[in-house]
Amino acid sequence: MIERIESVVIHENPKPHVHSRHGYFPGVAKLSDSELLALFVRGEAFESPDSTTFVSRSLDGGRTWNLEQPLYDKSVLDIPTSDSLKATVLRSGTVVALGYRFHRLDPELGIDLEETDGISPGR
Repeated sequence: MIERIESVVIHENPKPHVHSRHGYFPGVAKLSDSELLALFVRGEAFESPDSTTFVSRSLDGGRTWNLEQPLYDKSVLDIPTSDSLKATVLRSGTVVALGYRFHRLDPELGIDLEETDGISPGR
């Protein structure tokens, strides 16, 4: 049986009247008894080309969250991409991010490709 004890928000758009920024696909990794690391996708729309993984951290067991930054600097990539990554803590204590990164050469196309019944290429 699952019991909900309380609800918290990992990310909330501080200016929804100015910017359309949605946060979705959160994943949380426990770093210590009190420290949690959340990775989530933030973007203008569900398949928008500006979608990327952001980092948020809690130091009080998840009661409050602080938005840090995007997980990595996309400007160093050779092509435009969007991504969705989740944090995993290995037995050694190393934190890795696993997921998907899609090529966004045409910013007007979504991730799904009707003509192939598939998805955009990626790494």
